[in-house]
Amino acid sequence: MRVQESKGLLKPAYQHLGEENIPKFTVIVAQKNHHTKLFQAGGANNNVPPGTIVDTGIVHPRNYDFYLCSHAGMIGTSRPAHYHVLVDEIDFSLDDLQNLIRSLSYV
Repeated sequence: MRVQESKGLLKPAYQHLGEENIPKFTVIVAQKNHHTKLFQAGGANNNVPPGTIVDTGIVHPRNYDFYLCSHAGMIGTSRPAHYHVLVDEIDFSLDDLQNLIRSLSYV
């Protein structure tokens, strides 16, 4: 089932239960199994510091996605998580959403 289809079913379900205040949803998918690795400029063995976010250059030009390297890795092994924002009814700004996910990584 697609996200748009399931989102279309959530609101009628809330209405069926008699709810008047229907919540807004934000759906984010985190992908860990990919082949992207991040390195600092100046050498292939220099990992990026924890908390590094990449949201330009290597991301999709039209989709709402970004990479977050939330932890330190051994030399040359930092692999960030790739986050895809599928639905954003709350209308987070890009910085607010990235800070929220970064903060939740350390909880």
